[in-house]
Amino acid sequence: MADETTNEAPLIETPCDFGNFVLERELGHGGMGGVYLGRDKMLDRPVAIKVMLKSYGEDPTFVERFQREAQAAARLNHPNIAQIYSFGQEQGMPYIAMEVCGGGSLDKDMEAANGTMSPVRVMRIGKQMAEALSVAAESGLVHGDVKPENVLYDADGNAKLVDFGLAAMQGDSSEIWGTPYYISPEKCRKQPIDYRADIYSLGGTLYHALTGVAPFEGADATAVVKARFEGAPRKPSEVRADLPPELDDIIMRMLELDPGRRYPTYESLLGDIKRYLDKAGPEKTTSGPRIKLKGKKKKFTMGGAEGGGADGAAPSPLVSGGVLGDMTAVEELEDDENEKHMSIGAIVGLVAGGIVLVIALLVGGLVWYTHASKQAEIAKELALIDQKQSEARAAIEKAKKAARDFGDHFHDLVGRVTENMNTALAQVKGALSDEMIEAARDVLEKPDTKEIEDAIAYTNEIFVAAAAQEAAKSAGETNAAPAEAAAPAAPAETNAPSATADAPASTNAAPAKAGADKKGAAEKKDEKKPEPEKAAAPEKKQEEEKKEEPPPQKVLLPEALKEFGALWADVAACEGADIRVQGRVALLLKQADKYKTLTTRDVKTTEALASFSAKIIEGLEQIKAMKCVEQTQRKAGVIKSKTTNLPKTIERQAKTIIAKLAKEAKEKAEKEAREAQAAKEEAEYKEKAEAETKKAQDKFDSYIGQFRHLSFDFPLKQLKTMEQSMETQEGRDAAKLQQQKVICMDALLKHLQKYSRGFRFHSGKYVEKVDAKEIVVATPKSKVEKGKKVKLPPELHRFNWEKFYKT
Repeated sequence: MADETTNEAPLIETPCDFGNFVLERELGHGGMGGVYLGRDKMLDRPVAIKVMLKSYGEDPTFVERFQREAQAAARLNHPNIAQIYSFGQEQGMPYIAMEVCGGGSLDKDMEAANGTMSPVRVMRIGKQMAEALSVAAESGLVHGDVKPENVLYDADGNAKLVDFGLAAMQGDSSEIWGTPYYISPEKCRKQPIDYRADIYSLGGTLYHALTGVAPFEGADATAVVKARFEGAPRKPSEVRADLPPELDDIIMRMLELDPGRRYPTYESLLGDIKRYLDKAGPEKTTSGPRIKLKGKKKKFTMGGAEGGGADGAAPSPLVSGGVLGDMTAVEELEDDENEKHMSIGAIVGLVAGGIVLVIALLVGGLVWYTHASKQAEIAKELALIDQKQSEARAAIEKAKKAARDFGDHFHDLVGRVTENMNTALAQVKGALSDEMIEAARDVLEKPDTKEIEDAIAYTNEIFVAAAAQEAAKSAGETNAAPAEAAAPAAPAETNAPSATADAPASTNAAPAKAGADKKGAAEKKDEKKPEPEKAAAPEKKQEEEKKEEPPPQKVLLPEALKEFGALWADVAACEGADIRVQGRVALLLKQADKYKTLTTRDVKTTEALASFSAKIIEGLEQIKAMKCVEQTQRKAGVIKSKTTNLPKTIERQAKTIIAKLAKEAKEKAEKEAREAQAAKEEAEYKEKAEAETKKAQDKFDSYIGQFRHLSFDFPLKQLKTMEQSMETQEGRDAAKLQQQKVICMDALLKHLQKYSRGFRFHSGKYVEKVDAKEIVVATPKSKVEKGKKVKLPPELHRFNWEKFYKT
């Protein structure tokens, strides 16, 4: 948010309209976008608007995270946090509109003071920032990029923290967002961060404000980041002498490399800051640096008195030895000359002897000094070699640890990918019906993939190549290809147990053995294959049975299942990448362990040891630069997002389908119930109709005997009564038909009786037979023989009367 105007072209030409705002001028821009001074057209108030690049607006994952972080930051209400007014997306670019802080910024104050800012002023700002960060931490938010540029002042001079939550939008990206001078070590390592990362960044900011220099320096950003892993920074009081020791304790604890050694809570940090401020009293202004370096020259004593060379240097080691003692003895003898009455000759002899002794001692001393100096130089060189080799070995172990940490971090990342997928799979299965799960088995089950096999084969190859290179080196072959050249160009390695340098042949033989087993099984299967003639009949039978089986009913599935199933390929790619990376790391560590064989105390060994750590770091950087590493980090973010959202979408779609199927099943069951009821009623009706029809027929048949006596009225009356009692139309129709029969029979007989000569039906005497088809009437016959009348058999007349009543 600080004014960071550069010479680059602005992101948006100003002034211009931007949604509900007018952008008046650009305050600055960087890697994410630009910051503009604007005015809210609706509320007519000044605002600062942070506009993201359009590329971020094209990323749905970023937009979702942007909205979530902006909402969370907007809920923070604290006097030391710049208030967020609104957020949205305009012209494809996400933006945040926030409070304008026009009172300057901490980085400008630091630039103007050049290391002379009042400690009380700096710590008051630190107190306000810690209070703001404490409120955020209670809401579960981490700022992620605390730095002087993000500490602005309002009109009253109160510090306000801006850009809350933007650094958290990096997600699972391989890019590290943050400022190298203040970024926490765990963030550099791409490890999960919490509020303690903000404590570290705040400590670096306060260190810089107090001393005028950053806690860690370097030629470039990479060197600055690496410096924090090479040791603690100098104490602030060692950089600026007028700083009290209490500040050393506070700042150095905030800058602890291990998060567990930093302040456990903001309350404990604020407690120490408040104690310092209470002790320091009101703010004191300073006109400039008042740093005074003090030191003492080393003094040497000679016989109890202070002395030294003419140039102030320490005297020779010989001066304090026996020679000085002897010279003192001579002087004492000369002082006592009168008392001892010594002769001049004796004195001369004594002096001469002393001179000879002095010369002898000087010569011996020079020889001893030369030898001692040479031995001291050798010892010094060996000590320096030991120190350099110790430092080199420590650097190698540090580089190895960095490689192991990267491998562990990458393995954990892939593990979270698999865990996210399995969790999402359980949620999806819980949302589907049994029929859906069965129908979607190909989508839900992890498919077979060559990704793992290829990754293992790749790892075996690089181990075999490394072993071949080592063997060639041992045999003195200088034309052997390096392991890196022998390895495939694919970007990663393996953590599979088979992928070791000790057993590459067995792992390479495994696929061949599996292929042989498969071939043998196929040959065995071919031997047992039945003859075509014998197999024809069962096959034909199976085809007939298949034809008889109804076609399987298509099961409706949620549309989002297709997208979910496509994630398996990304998961397999991540797992394959993990195998490749772990193999490369294992090989790198195996090669790095060769330094343990270098034990000679010489310069050549020292140089070899020094090159080892550089090679390990270079190898690790090559692993990090592999394409599959970048792809896995990107895919991990995509998988995490989709495994969070897709199960919810699938659940909604599944509920809709299940509800629809339940409704259709209910309607089908109700329809089938209605049809069954109708069929039942129809069957009952049919049965009753048949019974009533038969009943009418039986009734008519029971009256046939009466018809011979020409009795029709009673049967007709009975049949009419029956018709009225019938419940079915068929029964009533049958009763009417029987009535029609009676009426037709009555009419026919009356016609015959009236118009046919010779027919007599007195008491039915001549009606021989009546049934449902015909009436048989007899005509009497006789003849006269010998004057007597003789009766003959009657002549029978058949009348088919069925056709009358049927018409």
